[in-house]
Amino acid sequence: KQWYQRRVRADKSVRSHAETWLLQQQNLPISWQAGWSLLQPEKTVEEQYFGAHFIHHKISQCWNTINIEHFQNLLQALFQKLMDYRKGPSIVRTRLCVAVAAFTLHAMQGPWPGAIGHTIKYLKAQGGVEIALQVLVLIPEEFTTITFTAQSKSIIRCQAKEAVSQVLQFITECHVVPEFREVSLKVFNSWITFELPVQESVALVDKMFGDLQDLSLFDIVVDCLVNFLRQPITMSFPNAVWEIISKVAHLQPMLGQALQSDDMSICQGICQILLAITDTYTKLLLNTSRPDRISLISCLIGMVLECTGVPGHFPVDENFSDTTLQFWFNFGDDIISEESDHSKRLLSMYSGVFRKLVEVLIVKIMYPSDDAWQSWSDDQRTEFENYRKEVCET
Repeated sequence: KQWYQRRVRADKSVRSHAETWLLQQQNLPISWQAGWSLLQPEKTVEEQYFGAHFIHHKISQCWNTINIEHFQNLLQALFQKLMDYRKGPSIVRTRLCVAVAAFTLHAMQGPWPGAIGHTIKYLKAQGGVEIALQVLVLIPEEFTTITFTAQSKSIIRCQAKEAVSQVLQFITECHVVPEFREVSLKVFNSWITFELPVQESVALVDKMFGDLQDLSLFDIVVDCLVNFLRQPITMSFPNAVWEIISKVAHLQPMLGQALQSDDMSICQGICQILLAITDTYTKLLLNTSRPDRISLISCLIGMVLECTGVPGHFPVDENFSDTTLQFWFNFGDDIISEESDHSKRLLSMYSGVFRKLVEVLIVKIMYPSDDAWQSWSDDQRTEFENYRKEVCET
């Protein structure tokens, strides 16, 4: 209470001193008691938040000071507080979710094997499905934030991979419920940290292409697809990749409509998905002889070309066409690097594409009118000049 009064009701120098005092106090054994005492409904929201902050700090940074005999009591108290705050205040609930995520990571190393599955089961049984999803989003984030030893990281990663199937099953169930759809997608994206199994994920990935039509979900779906496709493990499952490529090719009408309506955010998102495929699976794309797959490749490359030639000047009218330039450089280089006869066939196959690319880039590097040029900022002019140089190098 004294800290709160000094911080909120004082000038900047006194508040700074109060913050320093807080950092000192959270490392003391008594901060456990302080944390729980602040997590009371009669306290202010800020006091409750710092109570949750104390608890999280003790779990994440002072785990070795926790007596194993008190482990079960701490677990029960933490879950109870989390359920008490499931309806808010959101700032306190989120901090408690972070605390549970940190607790789960530490506990799965010894006293609580299978912690992730047990956390899902307990919170789900208590009617806390959304809370469980929020905790799952935070587990990989805490894994990268907390300083673990190399041995601990190895144990945690192994435990997490064992729990991946449970997590995927849970979020697949939640995905069908509209109110849980966004957070279930966030869990999927977050858990890519632990390498999601390709074949078990394909069903949910398939549903994500439908989610792209919901503009409120568009950005998180793009992140999910891009990060999933860039997993090195996906290259071991070419058939699954081809299924996804087929879905991406069907986004062509959506891209065309976005270009016509000048919706650059949609264009950029689809471009990111395209590049996740073309950058990651170039060899796969170049070494297929199946006519249906060659047709898919032509469609993808055509879509990338549309993104390269998006109307307007970079970076004023649009700010993503430059991301495609590395693809064109790599694509040409990979074709030339193929075995001689195959390389000649590919050059013959895609010569029209490269001619069209030259035409598109000639337009893209044209200077704007004098009036438009004068209206640009110095940074915009510099970016445009750098873009022109990069085009020349491509």
